[in-house]
Amino acid sequence: ILAQVTVQFAMSTPMSGAPLEMTDRIPDLQPADFRISACIVLHVFLMFIPGLWMGDIIVLLGERLVMGIGLLLQTGCMVVCLTGTHLFQFYIGLSLLGLGWNSAFVASTLVLVKSHTASERTK
Repeated sequence: ILAQVTVQFAMSTPMSGAPLEMTDRIPDLQPADFRISACIVLHVFLMFIPGLWMGDIIVLLGERLVMGIGLLLQTGCMVVCLTGTHLFQFYIGLSLLGLGWNSAFVASTLVLVKSHTASERTK
């Protein structure tokens, strides 16, 4: 549960302010600029599409390793986003964030499900 809370916090914090920060820090961007939308779309794409094969990756590597990789990717997002405000940093940072969220959240959900016995799962 702690991993899921950490994953959600690490994802929602940068995503809440990223579009506002992009329009504030990058002088030639307007609030409805295509580059902002493309950055958010890339992030959302990497949040959900890898879920199609994340189960296979978890079977191959294990839940805890994939969860750790996801948390490292989210940490990478924080590092990239805190080192500057160039447009490419937003793209890279939010891409790492989306992929890290997917892998950490799916793996931590599986760990949570496996922590219960078969009789407890139906409650």
